[in-house]
Amino acid sequence: MRRTRLFLLGISFLYIVGIQLGYVYLIGNRYGQGYFLLLPSFNEVFLASIMAWMPVWIIPIRLDKPSVSVSWLLYLMAYVPSIVLPSYTGVSDGFWLWRLFALMGCLIVVSPVYGKISLPSKSVSPLIYKVIVGGIFLLVGLTTLTHYGVRFHLPTPSEVYKVRYQYKTSVHSRWIGYAVEYLGNVFGAFAIAFALTRRRVFYFAIGLWFIIWEYSITAFKSVLFLPLMLLGIWLLALGKRRKYFGLIVVVAYIAIIVVSFVTAKLFDLFHPLNLANIFFRRMLVVPGIVAGYYFSEFHNRPPILFSNGLLGGIFEYPFSAPYQQIIAHVYFGYQGGNAVGNIWADAYVQLGLVGILLMSVILRGLLEVIDAKWHSSTEEVVFASLVLSIHAFTLSNTSLQTTLLSHGLLLSSILLLLMPVETKQTLFGRGT
Repeated sequence: MRRTRLFLLGISFLYIVGIQLGYVYLIGNRYGQGYFLLLPSFNEVFLASIMAWMPVWIIPIRLDKPSVSVSWLLYLMAYVPSIVLPSYTGVSDGFWLWRLFALMGCLIVVSPVYGKISLPSKSVSPLIYKVIVGGIFLLVGLTTLTHYGVRFHLPTPSEVYKVRYQYKTSVHSRWIGYAVEYLGNVFGAFAIAFALTRRRVFYFAIGLWFIIWEYSITAFKSVLFLPLMLLGIWLLALGKRRKYFGLIVVVAYIAIIVVSFVTAKLFDLFHPLNLANIFFRRMLVVPGIVAGYYFSEFHNRPPILFSNGLLGGIFEYPFSAPYQQIIAHVYFGYQGGNAVGNIWADAYVQLGLVGILLMSVILRGLLEVIDAKWHSSTEEVVFASLVLSIHAFTLSNTSLQTTLLSHGLLLSSILLLLMPVETKQTLFGRGT
């Protein structure tokens, strides 16, 4: 295993170098305002790369707990880009302190085990669990059906922003927004995860239908990536690959960078087959540079203390517009657009540097509880990993509180934790 870890350290550093080369040669100064290209000093690049590399020493390689998939996805999609890419966009002085707290936050999230958590042996009966799941599903389905009907039309690229605007203006309560998001992020993800784990095509079709239904209403492009992402994670976790999961995931992301270079040479900037735009820019670059812009814009301002949402009745929101729109307007030139930060970027705006650590502790605590419940058999570990992978992707682009409530991480976690042992054994076997 030591040899595997050494090899992992080597290819992880290659990924860190590759994401920077990809930004310099594929993205910087090519996609309009916001994608600046300022060449930093060698010392800054080297030190930032070392900080980006450090968590690899402790992240588990083997997929033996659901939290391992979350750790690797957050590390590759949120942490590494946020540490290295802001150097190329002219981030404000003092960003090293943000990097240090982000490093500590990442180490908290990816650390294997702080101590065994013992969950109560008693759980709800299989019948009560079915009633709970069925009741929530009926609420979600009926709410969506009542407000939007059943839709199968996939918005074309020219229709996306119109449909998205219509959706945003039609959400008159938080529950309506929650219900639509839960279609794909929760019930679609559960159905596809079960279909892949147990090789059930019927459930894959159901999950895909939920995702198409959600996309036809919201036109959020990230929704369409969910089936591909789940399929990819499942393929990386098959059989003996689970033992080398961390290694294979890093290789997969390096492959994305390599293919991005190839397609960038073959196609125009916004061609649908140009993966440099579709995957590399959207999945890896944007979360990184936006984290730097969050720091640049808000490091001289007091934390907003959740005054934009949860604690709006206690604290007064200090800005005239949502802070995501401020970043989109100031740095990308998008009037009315949203530049949403990842878990650590948003935590900094909400609570300052201490917020980075607090949100990391909350996320790690939730993952520890789920790990304690979902570890008995290979199939159930893979199933829970697939369900959580959706939310890891969301956390690389969104805050923890939004992911928990709006995007369904809290509901997914409740459904995972409430599932009775008898139901798990029926679905996934008795454990190994």
